[in-house]
Amino acid sequence: MTAGLECVETASALAAGGPAVERHLAGCDACRATARTLAVVRRAGAGGPADLWPRLLARVAEDVEPIRLRFPLPGWDAAAAVAAIVAATLLAPEPGRLLAVMLGVL
Repeated sequence: MTAGLECVETASALAAGGPAVERHLAGCDACRATARTLAVVRRAGAGGPADLWPRLLARVAEDVEPIRLRFPLPGWDAAAAVAAIVAATLLAPEPGRLLAVMLGVL
């Protein structure tokens, strides 16, 4: 195992390689692991950036039928809730303030 300072000095040269780096890697397990990780990252990035948008547009173009959103009709419970809010607002001494409190503004 080598000194930590030597590992720090070698870290910037890992990407470039060279005989000094190879000598250091022969005796340092931590730097060898870092070099293996760097090699995996290089292989993964060798193909260039993934071109997502053309594939996405082709996939969207396959779906020719538009998506129709169906909203449920409000039932009696929703109508009763709206009626209760309107009635409470009309019966309150300060209807604007009560409505604001009900809506969470104040």
